[in-house]
Amino acid sequence: MLLFALRVLIDALSQLRRVGLERLASGTKYALVIKVIKPMLSIDIRCQEQLPELDYESLAAITCKLCKIKNDKEISLSFCSAEEIQELNKKYRDKDYVTDVLSFPADTGIELPVLGDIVICVTRAQEQAHELGHSLKRELAFLFVHGLLHLLGYDHEISEDEERIMFDLQDQVLVAAQISR
Repeated sequence: MLLFALRVLIDALSQLRRVGLERLASGTKYALVIKVIKPMLSIDIRCQEQLPELDYESLAAITCKLCKIKNDKEISLSFCSAEEIQELNKKYRDKDYVTDVLSFPADTGIELPVLGDIVICVTRAQEQAHELGHSLKRELAFLFVHGLLHLLGYDHEISEDEERIMFDLQDQVLVAAQISR
């Protein structure tokens, strides 16, 4: 939902006014960082944790290539807290628990240059990386690709066949990106 991204931006700008530029420059970890990189991938980081460097643009390009989809749509990627994702999960899916990733396709009925929004819970990603014995970088890459495949119409909850197709694609993207367990 692009409205979510807009709300996040407005909240962040008001936060920036409250804490002031000097406090952000003095080393506080809480900041809004928005980067727009080709092809129209905006990244919004709203968490206190330091995130590993990850080339989301390449992951999007590899995913689109494997799915035979043109890579020319805008994707909004947001990182948030457990509280924020639980609130979103309850509001939009009527499920009152913390989840790892949510995808909000831009289903407008008209052709727009927007694919949708992906929201990743950093706390849950850290927990899962620890539980599965791999790096946070690998978990974030997996969750981004998982969310992107949902935006592209894949859904592992429909059937076992769909789950296998989606999870195979996730593995192929991560192998192609040289991101291992």
